[in-house]
Amino acid sequence: MELLLTAAEDRDPLELARVLAAKVAAADREAAQDDALAVHERRRLFLSRTIDDMGRLDGWLDPELAELFADALDAEAVRDRAAGDDRTPGQRRHDAFGRLIRRAVGAPDAPKRHGQPVALLVLASEEAVLGVPGADAARTAGGHVLAQGALDRLSCSSPMARLLLAGSVPLDLSRTVRIASEGQFRALVARDGGCAVTGCDRPPSWCTPHHVIPWQWGGSTDLSNLVLLCEGHHHALHDRQRLLPLRDGRLLGPTGAVSAVAAVGGAPP
Repeated sequence: MELLLTAAEDRDPLELARVLAAKVAAADREAAQDDALAVHERRRLFLSRTIDDMGRLDGWLDPELAELFADALDAEAVRDRAAGDDRTPGQRRHDAFGRLIRRAVGAPDAPKRHGQPVALLVLASEEAVLGVPGADAARTAGGHVLAQGALDRLSCSSPMARLLLAGSVPLDLSRTVRIASEGQFRALVARDGGCAVTGCDRPPSWCTPHHVIPWQWGGSTDLSNLVLLCEGHHHALHDRQRLLPLRDGRLLGPTGAVSAVAAVGGAPP
């Protein structure tokens, strides 16, 4: 008891529990194994949807997975910090988690559903893809209603999304046209070196090819109509309607690019 009180004087509850666990493990391996199995049996993970369609995670990770997850999340979040980043720590962790998931589902040995790679299935009419006012809103297969910016971003060139037109006509029958090929991606890496936005240092592995003239508006999947954009800038362009200054001097907008000089004092592109 005296040893326990001494150990508790300058330790928080978690540190104290670890001290006691170490002493149990040293004194009685069988009891320590029983304790470890009991902890492992408590593992749980739940994903629920809120009234505004956000996902809420709740769970208990076993100690080894919790430590691995924390290290991976911290490493991904730290390398994503940049000057002028106004996201909260929680938002950076969320975005880091998203990148970890996207890389996992895109891995060669990733699990498949119905024989196909896991992807976000988007259901939309041709009018919705073109942004025609009054068109029925696009939805994911899970029922989430997509704002136009999100639809534009996903239909641009995302390899994580498959688009189906109303009537079950799959747009991704022309997937080699909508999505840049591996050879084109390598050429973009050689040309852009990463995100093409001025001042952004995101590497190519964090970027996807973006159609300067939107694909749904007739833009071709040619190198001259593609630039690399990181997730953050792709989101800012489509979802927030931001103008992005490119390193080649152009201003990139949701509907295309114009020269910086021509855009001064003019309407957004």
